[in-house]
Amino acid sequence: MKDRILIEGVLNKDRSCLECLYDKYSPLLFSYLFKTCGDTKLSEEIIITIFSQIWINPVIFFANQNISSRILSKCKQELEAHSAKDKIIS
Repeated sequence: MKDRILIEGVLNKDRSCLECLYDKYSPLLFSYLFKTCGDTKLSEEIIITIFSQIWINPVIFFANQNISSRILSKCKQELEAHSAKDKIIS
């Protein structure tokens, strides 16, 4: 299914469209995150956080960028935020 259709579905709170986006992008995101941080649990947590944010506020999430760029950008932001938090705690 095309991203545009999935985004429209998520905007209309269609869970199956969110699941399709998750199925489509989570393997790519996991690969990127795991290669970057080496932590399976953290990679999975970030992916869940991102897709939760998509579900809660899709209008803001889908503004201005194509979905793959936006999701990858959000992954990087979440990973950086987690790394900064770890440095403060350490």
